[in-house]
Amino acid sequence: MPPVGGRPGDLPNWTLLIEISTYEGRLIMWLVRLVRWMMMLSVVALVGGCVTTGGDYCQIAKPVQWSTVQELDATPTPITRQIVMHNEIWRQFCQ
Repeated sequence: MPPVGGRPGDLPNWTLLIEISTYEGRLIMWLVRLVRWMMMLSVVALVGGCVTTGGDYCQIAKPVQWSTVQELDATPTPITRQIVMHNEIWRQFCQ
């Protein structure tokens, strides 16, 4: 039975095996780095979610006002509705 290399006396192509193992090693190192980044970003996101501003709504929220009529006219209708609703809620709870 001939050796794995093909003809009797041939050696397996070791350079191909080295290239494959080098590629796999690089791939594994890339995956390790990716997992490290993902873990670090997860910790930052979780810790950042624990931050509180302190105070109640009336200390934090302020009514939104337009400086000019042109600003009011340039504001899209859905945004204007949201601002008016915010201002009404502020008036109910804070005045």
